[in-house]
Amino acid sequence: VDGGNGSPYTAGPGTPTGGQFRQTFTPRECPKSGCPQPQVGADGYLPQRRWSDAASWPDGKLPVAMDNVVLPPTDNVLLDIVTPKLHWVDIQGKLEFDRALNTTLNAHSLKVWGKLEMGTVENPMPKANKAEIVLWGAEQAITVIMVEGLFLVNKVIAVLGEFSAVGTPRTSKAWTR
Repeated sequence: VDGGNGSPYTAGPGTPTGGQFRQTFTPRECPKSGCPQPQVGADGYLPQRRWSDAASWPDGKLPVAMDNVVLPPTDNVLLDIVTPKLHWVDIQGKLEFDRALNTTLNAHSLKVWGKLEMGTVENPMPKANKAEIVLWGAEQAITVIMVEGLFLVNKVIAVLGEFSAVGTPRTSKAWTR
């Protein structure tokens, strides 16, 4: 183990032994010019990344069944796959469905604090492709805690941000009985 300056680490007096662990963290101040920040665009988001790109996820792996997924405020993700059944998805940044593919977001519930986009008026989902949100779970299971004291049951999309779902206009006449 490197102790800094190329010398081996030597435990100091009072260092726990026998399987114990102690860690000291030293805060660092930012330079007068400011701390480095991620390069976000004019829209407030990082450059778009694909959900299917495992390397773009914090742990280098795609979310798996029953994972809780949080997209942070500056995150900008293009959903380009059919997801496994996730527990809950917390969208604080932006999640956009790919308009060139059939995509499905499978989850027990969604919390949208940021932006969820399944087509817009300016750029609707094309007729040839399908974008779906499929909600799963037991009817009375509590999976969403919005704020302290506000619990929502399963199979809910709670939108406190923006949600846009626009498809291509129909060209045939629809009828009902």
